[in-house]
Amino acid sequence: MKKLNSITYLIITLVFSLVMGLVFYGSDRYKLEKPITDPKKIETLKKVEKQKKDQNILEQFGSEVRANLKDPLSMILIQIIIVLGLSRIFSRIFRKMGQPSVIGEIFAGIALGPSLIGYFFPEFSNIFFPKESLAYIKILSQIGLLVFMFIIGMELDVGILKRQASQAVFISHTSIIFPFMLGTILAYFLFEKYAPEGVSFLSFGLFMGISLSITAFPVLARIIQEKGLSKTPLGIITLTCAAVDDISAWCILALIIAIVHAGTMLISVFVLVLSVVFVAIMVSYVQPLLNRMSKIYVSKEIIGKGVITALILIMLCSAVVSEGIGIHALFGAFLAGVIMPTNTKLRQVLTEKFEDFSMIFLLPLFFAYTGIRTKIGLLNEWEHVFTCIYIIILATIGKLIGSMFAARFVGHSWKESFAIGTLMNTRGLMELIVLNIGYDLGVISPTIFVMMVIMALVTTFATGPLLNLVIDDFKKVEQDEERISPILFAFGPTAAGVSLMRLAASLSSKNTNIAALHLSPVPENITSLNREISESIFNEISQIAEDKKIILNKIYKYSDDIVKEISTTAKLEQSSLVLMGASKRLFGQNFLGGKVEKVLSEVDSTVGVFLDKNLKEVKQVGIFYSDPNEAEAIFDVASLIYKNTTSKIELIFDSEKEPDKKLFKDYFGKQILSYPFWELNKKKISSYSLVIIGYKHWLEIENSLEKKILFFGEREDLLSSINLPILIIRG
Repeated sequence: MKKLNSITYLIITLVFSLVMGLVFYGSDRYKLEKPITDPKKIETLKKVEKQKKDQNILEQFGSEVRANLKDPLSMILIQIIIVLGLSRIFSRIFRKMGQPSVIGEIFAGIALGPSLIGYFFPEFSNIFFPKESLAYIKILSQIGLLVFMFIIGMELDVGILKRQASQAVFISHTSIIFPFMLGTILAYFLFEKYAPEGVSFLSFGLFMGISLSITAFPVLARIIQEKGLSKTPLGIITLTCAAVDDISAWCILALIIAIVHAGTMLISVFVLVLSVVFVAIMVSYVQPLLNRMSKIYVSKEIIGKGVITALILIMLCSAVVSEGIGIHALFGAFLAGVIMPTNTKLRQVLTEKFEDFSMIFLLPLFFAYTGIRTKIGLLNEWEHVFTCIYIIILATIGKLIGSMFAARFVGHSWKESFAIGTLMNTRGLMELIVLNIGYDLGVISPTIFVMMVIMALVTTFATGPLLNLVIDDFKKVEQDEERISPILFAFGPTAAGVSLMRLAASLSSKNTNIAALHLSPVPENITSLNREISESIFNEISQIAEDKKIILNKIYKYSDDIVKEISTTAKLEQSSLVLMGASKRLFGQNFLGGKVEKVLSEVDSTVGVFLDKNLKEVKQVGIFYSDPNEAEAIFDVASLIYKNTTSKIELIFDSEKEPDKKLFKDYFGKQILSYPFWELNKKKISSYSLVIIGYKHWLEIENSLEKKILFFGEREDLLSSINLPILIIRG
């Protein structure tokens, strides 16, 4: 059949080639060229031909490449590559500093603008970010913001707001009123010098007020999750306050935009009436329709393209209507998210489809666009610098102090109140959205825009360090009594957890405690932070534990510091052995690279790295013995298998001298079979269901293999050529 397909393919290719040859080269028609009659085209063609005559082939090719790259599509693609690449770099740097990734992305945007790269390398900006191309970035970033605000609206749980309404509303509204008041007072003194021409004090003052009143709900949610506060009373009340703050602030912002757009009080009133009618229609008619839809489309399998398209159209129509009324398209997208049904998987499916694309692809373009508009060089006078400092101080006093005293008033302790105030002082992305709206409307000047961007960065950056001062008082103690789990295994993918559980079961007797630690990196999207962790992650692992009569302690954590979490959990569980899977590097053959290498060097307990190759049951174990200093750790693990299974243990020594036989009796109660490494063959080694090897011995093997690959282009070794599970032990 394969031969027939090859012959058929060859015949088709020959026929195609023959027809093409007859059409294009079988006559003189291929030489014909339709004449150009347009004089301008003739003149241009002559210039191009003359230029080509003066250039060699490489210069001609270079000119063609440059012309192609100046095409708008090529330009926007290059800009996206630069923005996404720099955003990832800055994001990783700031996450290492304990800051949310969004701070890094904002700094990346500013770095691309005239404040850094544009200042020192103006040619770079002129080539890759010319002014005429910024319109494309703006459109893409605005689409990203629409999707983002839609997701933010869906993330707000109105049910939680109702349950915690009394405290949350008081704290939240105080945290808006107090900084809003300070912002308008500040505007009174800044209006004459910093307000744009033709802007009324009412518009300027209202925007300064709302700019100081914003709390960034998504950034705050990430900080709470990263600090381990999501399930604590402090985390719950702060998230609720931030949610109320978001709804209230966006309603106030819509009101302010309506006033700014309208110009006269009569038109403002008319816009506000239309806005109220619009919201009433969305809540009274569209939301019930969506709730009915949610009762039909209850599973992911039957939520098809038609449903997704309908929901997206609702979001877009809502955005268009709100933009037409005069309260900005972002409010419409936000409102569409708020009215989405809560008793279905519709929200989850929507966020899964759009959140990553919006957060990773489109929002960095918004940060870049904001950064290009942020000209820190405008603060070229000491008066400007001091004004910026005043804004930061007043913003912090208004939000942090206002929230703190409100929280204290409703009964929280001073430390709790300070923590709530610190978290509510987080601004981040939401502040930038408001500032860009004000800038686009011409309400705030470029200088004020720069000052407010700096204020947003400083207040968000300060949240982590300030929270660290009191955070230990709010973390829930996870155990009330002493708990010991001799074995801890850490895993990411469920399949890795299952293989590690099988191995851990071979090392454990009945009724032994084993701790299973599932670690996930802190997600950059919003909804993943507040989703309940699915028990399905531990289902198969729990079944193995149940079959083996093992007590399983299931632990789930978000963390970007994997090494710290494993080390901390091992100490908490008092685990003498930590198991984890291998992590092969992208470049190179070493299985002990990346985070595994850090765990091996920093965790105090004995660490076992498992290279699983379809381990089912441990029946026969081969111990590869080389370094006497590793004997204790290796034999400790092997003796656990020997005591808790019916496995046969054999020792393969890789040294001139056979190990002391007293070692065997100390660990196994009797002498075990041992023979030198050079007597092994593939048939013998393939009989093992598990191989245990010391860390140093493995490194020697890896180094020798690297040399073989480097010099001979091949990899020959008994351990690497046989498909069997390997456990690498570092004592």
